[in-house]
Amino acid sequence: MIGTMGSARPIAAGKVSAAMTMQAHHAGPGSRNSTAASARRIAVVLCAMLALMALLALLPAVHANAAILQGEVIVVVDGDSFVLVDSSGVMHRGRIAGIDAPERFQPFGNRAKRHLSGLVLHKPVVLDWYKEDQYGRRIGKLSADGRDAGLEQLRAGLAWHYKSYEGEQHMDERASYKAAEGEARKQRRGLWEQDAPVPPWEYRRQHSSR
Repeated sequence: MIGTMGSARPIAAGKVSAAMTMQAHHAGPGSRNSTAASARRIAVVLCAMLALMALLALLPAVHANAAILQGEVIVVVDGDSFVLVDSSGVMHRGRIAGIDAPERFQPFGNRAKRHLSGLVLHKPVVLDWYKEDQYGRRIGKLSADGRDAGLEQLRAGLAWHYKSYEGEQHMDERASYKAAEGEARKQRRGLWEQDAPVPPWEYRRQHSSR
């Protein structure tokens, strides 16, 4: 019996090996097809991830330090800067995000200041700010009476859409600011009645070099 069992094992093993070889032979193309399908799925997922990353790159950066400040504007410095005092009596210097108004000694500088004063001076305001600049001013969207002061300055033709920082704006806000400036240019409102108005950033650059 021992001899019979010993001789049976190689035969059984040979049959199993042959069966496995046949199965592998028949399963080979299917296995390759499965591998190809998996590769295609991985490629689709990678393409989707790259598309999502590209889309996120177009969105404005998340403002980790964003905060809401409520108070009253007590001083309008120029067409885009101001001082407000909060309910605790603390004063804060601020600047409207997304616009750049003419400097005081530029044409329409005083008019831009007067227009902003009419919108926000001695009124309750909300400053949705997200950063401080090098002068310690809080930069953000300033609203009074439910109106976006920056957008109103653009509509009046008394500021430029500050495209150097448009990436910090939300997409809908960026679009509305761009459209407001475009309409003011078309209608030649405010500073756009000039043939070649000098942008304030150019004015500052020219005068800082003197």
